[in-house]
Amino acid sequence: MIAPTKAEGQKLTDELRAALKERGAIGQEREFIARRSTGWTDAQKGDVRNYEPGLVVEVHQNIKAAGRGQKGFVRGEKAVVAQDDGGVYLQKTDGARATLPLGQTDRFEVYRAGAIAIGRGDRIRITKNGDAKVEGQTKGARLNNGDIFTVEGFTKEGDIRLENGKLLPKDWGHMQLGYVDTSYASQGKTVDRVFIATGSESLPATNQQQWYVSVSRGREMAKVYVDSKEDVRDAIARAGERLSAVELTRARLANNWRQRFSQSFERNRIGRFLKNRANAIADYWKERGRQKDVSYA
Repeated sequence: MIAPTKAEGQKLTDELRAALKERGAIGQEREFIARRSTGWTDAQKGDVRNYEPGLVVEVHQNIKAAGRGQKGFVRGEKAVVAQDDGGVYLQKTDGARATLPLGQTDRFEVYRAGAIAIGRGDRIRITKNGDAKVEGQTKGARLNNGDIFTVEGFTKEGDIRLENGKLLPKDWGHMQLGYVDTSYASQGKTVDRVFIATGSESLPATNQQQWYVSVSRGREMAKVYVDSKEDVRDAIARAGERLSAVELTRARLANNWRQRFSQSFERNRIGRFLKNRANAIADYWKERGRQKDVSYA
């Protein structure tokens, strides 16, 4: 299933899961905390004004302590953003406080955390590469961003049991329900049948490029669901290519050059016309003068 936007994909997921639960295809749910990347640049991560309580900082390279009496961060460590009268700080899992490492933004990522309900039979998608290892295991399972698994159950400790015997730690976090792809996320995938939903709210994200990607995912069939055929037809008539800053500048320069040339050509054309008309009038009066001179003779 493909939708142009995440918002419409979420609505489709809710509808599909409701139907599956009615049929008993999804068992009793358990709640987990999932993390979604903010997508911040290093500059945004370096601005303390962007941080709000509840955000999660996850370290992917060791970070030295930023203040006296504090401990640094090791790779894979997570901390929650908190705030009090003294300002914004990080709350570690062991309860210790730490200063935001704003000078080493290339060593961590910032995520938003939210609850996600998962039951036996659900499909989940992995959203970050990594090695998933639960307590007591000597060797974990390699997970890749975009991998989709069926949930087979849960362990006594609360970890998620996936197909093929893989275990996903209960605090893994980098996951979401895997029923619907956006057009962008579906690139490179090929399936037998694809179902595409394009509601009115997704029309601003619909264009030629997006439509081609969505429809071409299916080998045998592509079935489309829309609110309005006419509106979708108009939307996919738009080109989806975005000009880079350089391309946009070049386009503007080219247009300016053409405009200047056109204006110059037009001025020259008018100038030539006026000059020719002036010469013609002068020649006319010169000829009239010669005719008068002859008649007087």
